Amino acid sequence: MRLQNFSAVLRSIVAIHENSFTRVESPRPIRHEFWVLDYLLGGRGLARTSVSGDDWRIREHGDAHLYPPGTEYWERGIDTSTKSCHLIFECEDDSCFRKLVADSPYGYALIADPASILLKRFKKYDSAVLMNEAQRLALGNSIFWEMIFYLLSLPPLEDGRYILTSDSTINP
Repeated sequence: MRLQNFSAVLRSIVAIHENSFTRVESPRPIRHEFWVLDYLLGGRGLARTSVSGDDWRIREHGDAHLYPPGTEYWERGIDTSTKSCHLIFECEDDSCFRKLVADSPYGYALIADPASILLKRFKKYDSAVLMNEAQRLALGNSIFWEMIFYLLSLPPLEDGRYILTSDSTINP
């Protein structure tokens, strides 16, 4: 996919953290006004959106969800402890990301990451704790753009699902 004048802005990266999910769903959904790439890197969980209704989907280690702006979603853990991280971003012309979720009946794109491509980038950011703010911002933006290029290079499988493998390449 080649884009003319594409621009995106990183809003935040939330480093790897443990979630204290319980088996009981939170009554209030999670909702962001920007795009969210939510990555599960430990434990197993469940997720659903306002689009999917009451249908919960199992989240496995290495699953990422790409939620469009305004999507209401709920998460809960199957295991007693889960670990996750996410990034939040915006872009003026988000049609390229809308294409990633267009075929999904769940309101988000499901990205399997068995090669840990996204995980390696989150861990790289997480390891930069001792950097000063300017260095951390620069590193965060660098990692963000790598992830964006991977997302924009994903070949679809079916039903709103994608996979990043060791053969996946960035096509800026």
